Amino acid sequence: MGKNTEKDETFVLTDDNGEETYYRYLKTIEYKGKKYAVLESQNDEDYFDDEEEGGVCIILEIKQKKNGEKDYLGVGDEALLDAVFDLFLAEVEKEEKAAKAAQKGGREKK
Repeated sequence: MGKNTEKDETFVLTDDNGEETYYRYLKTIEYKGKKYAVLESQNDEDYFDDEEEGGVCIILEIKQKKNGEKDYLGVGDEALLDAVFDLFLAEVEKEEKAAKAAQKGGREKK
């Protein structure tokens, strides 16, 4: 299905027709004891320059193999996808607020 490492930050997924799609790794989310990778499309037709819109995101379940490698599996349950995506958005918002607070605090110290 795909090849990468999370450190690469780029996933290459191949569909049933052999066409490759490139995704940028955004974050790993833990939900109900499982891990999910949130990825953003990097293909020209799917990628948006407008940060407000963002790109097309997909969520894959991360399965750890016995040999240490990881499998990335599609998620078909819409409620599960929504729950994981909501957690992702909450974490991103929390990180953005912390970064803004740190910037604001850094300016006050000067």
